[in-house]
Amino acid sequence: MAARMCVGAVGSDTGGSVRTPAALNGVTGLRPSLGSIPMSGSKTQICPAIDTVGPLGLSVDIVARLFAVMAFYDDTDVNSVCHTWDNYLARLGHGVADLTLGLPEAYFFDDLGPGVGEAVEAGARLLETAGAKLKPVRLEGAETVHAEVMPMVWADAYQYHRDRVEGEPERFGQDVRDRLRLGRDVSGRDYAEALRHKARWNRTVDRAFSEVDIILTPTAPVTAPSLIDSQNMLATTHHLTRFTFPFSWACLPGLSVPCGLSFEGLPIGMLLNGRPFEEGVLFRAGYAYQSETDWHRKSPPLLTR
Repeated sequence: MAARMCVGAVGSDTGGSVRTPAALNGVTGLRPSLGSIPMSGSKTQICPAIDTVGPLGLSVDIVARLFAVMAFYDDTDVNSVCHTWDNYLARLGHGVADLTLGLPEAYFFDDLGPGVGEAVEAGARLLETAGAKLKPVRLEGAETVHAEVMPMVWADAYQYHRDRVEGEPERFGQDVRDRLRLGRDVSGRDYAEALRHKARWNRTVDRAFSEVDIILTPTAPVTAPSLIDSQNMLATTHHLTRFTFPFSWACLPGLSVPCGLSFEGLPIGMLLNGRPFEEGVLFRAGYAYQSETDWHRKSPPLLTR
């Protein structure tokens, strides 16, 4: 899609596998609310408590239209939710004057790669100029929630893939095999503790959303790393999903939109996180942003040489 060979695609997202690739490749991607798109038939399940399927596209309106046909209730999926969305396609152009955007005071704007913070902050200011209100929000515990809840993901992933990873290990790459086997030694106590941390984090996020409509952050702290710098895939994935994982734990929808290019010409993504089943609000904000910018139409120099 980044090469403009198609206008849309579908991915799965546990901790960020729709939003992060969207950001790194300069396209738009949606992680929807948990249960809005059925996971039945998916071969990429990792952790049922937070697994989703989501659309990617060249623009917000394409992603919104894909979501409109992908979201439905399926009683064969235990997480599927019967929900009726408002007519968000008709409201894409209604602007952001009634919206308050929260900017986290800590963690989500710390230790960023060159150009990332500036691009995302410029995106926030553009939405403010379009009529949205900006407000600082506190998300205490964001810096530790990833490590605290990961044992649950490791255990679930290993349980789901155990027969194949132990019976046919040659079918997995070494890095994937090693990651799946992290769940072998997770105890019941570890799992229960992770659930408690998840519940506490959810309450923190709920409090923040009592004051704002959207929480705006970078999608990833850095642009796409080189293969040489990604030899340790576990560490690379952990770093790239620093900002997406916390909102996965809360089962919230998140829309990543392109918001700039780094000094090296690599795409940067801005993440709009919303309340459950308020994808329409995210689409409206993303559409307002893309109506005033052309980052979603630009290809990285690497693709135009």
